[in-house]
Amino acid sequence: MKVCVCIKPAWEVFDTYFSSSRGEIDTSAATRQLPVAERLGIDLASQMSPDEIVAVSWTDAADESVLRQAAAVGATRLVRIESESPHAYTMDPLVVSRVLAELLKSIGPEMVFFGHRSPEGGSGAVGPMVAAMLGYALLPRCVRLSRDGDLVTFSCLEDGREISGSARLPVVVTVHPAAGSPKSPSPLGIRRAIKAPLEVVRIDAQRSEVDIRATGTNEWKGRARQVLEGSPAQMVQMLKAQLRERGAI
Repeated sequence: MKVCVCIKPAWEVFDTYFSSSRGEIDTSAATRQLPVAERLGIDLASQMSPDEIVAVSWTDAADESVLRQAAAVGATRLVRIESESPHAYTMDPLVVSRVLAELLKSIGPEMVFFGHRSPEGGSGAVGPMVAAMLGYALLPRCVRLSRDGDLVTFSCLEDGREISGSARLPVVVTVHPAAGSPKSPSPLGIRRAIKAPLEVVRIDAQRSEVDIRATGTNEWKGRARQVLEGSPAQMVQMLKAQLRERGAI
C-alpha cells in the first residue's frame, strides 16, 4: 500500500519576533520546520504498514530541509513540487488543492495525510478539497487510526467530543494535533535523511481552470458565514458557484 503525507513548512516560532519599526513580523532569522501535525501524520502512516510513505511539499528549494526532516521520521520517498507561478498562487487553498491533486493522481496513494490546518492559522480547506477532487473519503480531525485490509477505523474530534467510524480505502486523513506526541528522529533516521534522494516535479499552477482574481480580504475573520452542507464534492461545487456569483473567480 502506498501512502502520501502532504507537508506545508512552518516557521520556527521561537526565531520570529515583531518588528515595531517596520510594523510586521520578522522571520529573517527563522528556520522552516516540519509541523507537528504532519509529523503525527507520518507516525500514523507508519502504523498502517505501508509499502511506501511519500512526503510531498509545494515549496522552494531553500525549504528542502523540511522534506529531509520528514525522511528522518519515517518518509521513504521525497517529492518537491516546483512551479514558476506567482507566489500568491501558493497561498490560495483552491489552487494548492488542484496542484496537489494533480500530483497525487500520478502517484496513486491509497491514503493521503494532511495536517488539520497550517500552523500560521490556515483554514484547513486543502485536505477536504483534495479529497473531493480525488473522489476519496474524508476522515477529518483524526486522532486515532487502524487498518484491516481496505477498511480503516478512525476516531476524530468533533466539538470537543471523540467520534469513531470506519471507511473503505482510498481515504484522505486530516490529523489533529491531539493525536499524540510525534516521535523524535533516530540517529539512523537522520543519516538516512541526509542521503535520501529528492525528486522535483514541475507543475504549472496557472493551468488551473480557476482564474484567481483576488487572494485576500479585509473582512473580519469572525464574520458570520453560511454553512455549506452535503458531500465534499457537493460542497466544493456550491462554494465555487458562490465565488463565481460574487466575481471572486
